[in-house]
Amino acid sequence: MEDTGFDTFSPYAKRSYKRPRGFLFVAIFILLLFLLTFIGIRLLGAQQEPEEEVVVVPTLTPQPTIAPTESITPTGAKKPSLTPSPTKTAAKPGVVTKTGLTIAVLNGSGTAGAAKTVAADLEALGYTVSQTGNADNFGYEKVSISVKSAKKEYLQQLKNDLSANYTIGSASATLSSSSETDAIVIVGQE
Repeated sequence: MEDTGFDTFSPYAKRSYKRPRGFLFVAIFILLLFLLTFIGIRLLGAQQEPEEEVVVVPTLTPQPTIAPTESITPTGAKKPSLTPSPTKTAAKPGVVTKTGLTIAVLNGSGTAGAAKTVAADLEALGYTVSQTGNADNFGYEKVSISVKSAKKEYLQQLKNDLSANYTIGSASATLSSSSETDAIVIVGQE
């Protein structure tokens, strides 16, 4: 065989491939950078607490009424003074305290949230709504009011308050005395 000088291309010749070490270091550095970024985001994200929504509910604070009082002057004449003194207000005849009545508001219209809307209206008027739910059916066209006979003095006031925004179909003082609430209001479609 003749020596052609091509023996370096022989398939049996050993070749040494050396990858640059710089490439390996850059690859490891990028991998570590991504790993640290991921861990940092997870740790910082876990430490943040969700912000709570603060709802401010206004409350009424009773204010004293300033009523003039009489004082006697050295001359014997009475003179009004601006010293505050508590005054008693008599309840108007025919007006009942709305907080003395517990009401269940039931949805008889089939409209989602109808009972909660009426309950919120009644609570805004000063009534105590103890429960809401669905009526026995959704076929009620107008609002139906039933109160216990022992609480019949509330019937007209409740009817007047509801008729401002709703159409009243029936109102009676025939609710069973064994009912959990003093009154039941069933919301109709109107």
